[in-house]
Amino acid sequence: MAWRLAACGAFAVAMVAGLCATAQAAEKITKEQIVAALKVEVPKLPEHRPENKAMPATPPALPPDPAHYPYLEALTKMFAKTKDPELALVLLRYQLAHLSPENIEVTKALGAAYVAQPEVFTDVYKKFRASAQVLMAPYLGFGYAYATRYDKGSRTAMERKRKFDRVMAGLMNARSSDDAPDAY
Repeated sequence: MAWRLAACGAFAVAMVAGLCATAQAAEKITKEQIVAALKVEVPKLPEHRPENKAMPATPPALPPDPAHYPYLEALTKMFAKTKDPELALVLLRYQLAHLSPENIEVTKALGAAYVAQPEVFTDVYKKFRASAQVLMAPYLGFGYAYATRYDKGSRTAMERKRKFDRVMAGLMNARSSDDAPDAY
């Protein structure tokens, strides 16, 4: 019995030490390291036009990579401080390449980034093709709900929710230059 308690205690200490090391490591990660680690090749998406009522076909999702979690955490913290649109672009492209319900950490990072800098995030999000916006919308919605789960009732929270709802409602009539070469 005593050895079980000792093993559980040692496991708990190892877990806490690992979490602290991860948090400290996330603070020391540079923008260049984030961009390099999270750089992905976004799959070709089908066109989405408002007259098409069906959801665009989802490209095959890459499996989650836990090694990227510290980079996602560092990205959201850095984005909140710097308002750098390139970081939002990296995060959105990463999400687009990892469209899978198993990638919860990416979804949480999306929500945290949106809550931290909604205007900058929305500007970058709206530059994506309509098909990409439609595919990422459920993930952004879940991430937003996760990031604001304790933020209910205040005037600021209600205003933030109204802005978010406008972004999501804009997808109903998503217009995009899907044929433009510079669309993400």
